[in-house]
Amino acid sequence: QLTADKHASASSAGHAIAYVRPVAAWAAKRDLMRKGFSELEKPTTHETSEHEEEGQRVLSAVELGKIIPKLGRHGHDAAARFILWSGCRLEEACGATWGEIDFERCTWTIASSRRKDTRSRTRKKQVQQPDHLIYMPRQAVDLLKEIGPGEPHDLIFQGGRGAKLQNWDRWSKTIIS
Repeated sequence: QLTADKHASASSAGHAIAYVRPVAAWAAKRDLMRKGFSELEKPTTHETSEHEEEGQRVLSAVELGKIIPKLGRHGHDAAARFILWSGCRLEEACGATWGEIDFERCTWTIASSRRKDTRSRTRKKQVQQPDHLIYMPRQAVDLLKEIGPGEPHDLIFQGGRGAKLQNWDRWSKTIIS
């Protein structure tokens, strides 16, 4: 438990415990190991401390409850809503075009050229990654229908003069304050 609690990635430690717990319970029932090991807990999430990197944390339910009512339906606000509903990355949302959206199937296809490469740097090969298909929730589809549709090559979330949304730092400070 102490090792899991100290692991650098709470998510990875939580997954490891989720896999180990049933095996430990099975073994304990058969007296193959001492009891109590099956009581492992996933590491608890914590509030951001002053030592954590900015932007590398998860919003709490309380924080989301304060932020969501402040979000409008255009520009940065609409993109933030879409990110919360789809679970996508900021750059993926800001680069999304109308041609990637299929309203009939309620899907969004992110081209492989725009996807973040999460493969290990030591194992990288020149293999083309497949496009990523995301099934969107009803709220995200409704938001997109409210905004558009536009021409297939047009950005969905636009700043001034149809440009890509920028200056997220300034926007986030206005929402948080």
